Amino acid sequence: MTTRKISDILAEILVAQGKLYQAEIPMLVAASAKSGIPLGRILVTTQRLSELELLSALTAAKIVLNGQISIIRAAVILAYSFKTQLPFQLLWQRDDLQTTNSVVLLLITSGLLDPSEVLKLANISTPHQMIGGKDLFNAGLITLCEWQEALELVLQIKRRELSVRQALFEDNEQSITDDSPAVTNLNPERQRLGYLLLQAGLVNVNELLSALECGLDSDELLGQVLVHRNRITASQLRIALRIQTGIQSRIISHAQFNDWLTNLNLANLHYSLNQVA
Repeated sequence: MTTRKISDILAEILVAQGKLYQAEIPMLVAASAKSGIPLGRILVTTQRLSELELLSALTAAKIVLNGQISIIRAAVILAYSFKTQLPFQLLWQRDDLQTTNSVVLLLITSGLLDPSEVLKLANISTPHQMIGGKDLFNAGLITLCEWQEALELVLQIKRRELSVRQALFEDNEQSITDDSPAVTNLNPERQRLGYLLLQAGLVNVNELLSALECGLDSDELLGQVLVHRNRITASQLRIALRIQTGIQSRIISHAQFNDWLTNLNLANLHYSLNQVA
């Protein structure tokens, strides 16, 4: 098993953050190995990072290495650190940031959410659980559209299609309203499994968004989260995955699609009858 080094995690966080490009890493690692100068010090020397930013980024990398935080959460808190010039360690210890998941962190960092409201919600309703978009939505602090857009941005950061810096810029530039459809913006091509389950009526939008953002911090796949939460059965998941594979490989035609959705619902009915019996 390959042991991750602090420099590897540092590079990964800075790519997610938007301070580095993935293509630059081999060149920087080679330069570090040749000169004997640590990667972080090279970034300061070349004015890619300030001393304070390097210290915060190294602290974030160490916490990730210890398994206390995910890369995504580290990258978003680091964005907040760079924005406020507050040390990462100070921010990481704040209750309002510790008790939130990556989607909520992005909303806080973008300025769309007041941290004090999140902290108040954490203390009142779920003192021993991590606050997610579902809690904020149910409390009326964000709209379904805001939750949905923040989730899609975090998913794009995780897939490395977007950096945190880009996500925050785009989030602040666009006007977020509650007028757009609550399903189609989840990008059915990329979130095909969730989209299929949604069309089959096995999950609602709230459950799907909640499961997706839960998987961001736990690194569980969407299907695993939904089965563990008893939202769908293992049988339904297997059928949905066959549909997903069939669509991607063009084995299942549009005409056959409704038949597969019927199979999903029949699996749900069979499960329900067994439960009653």
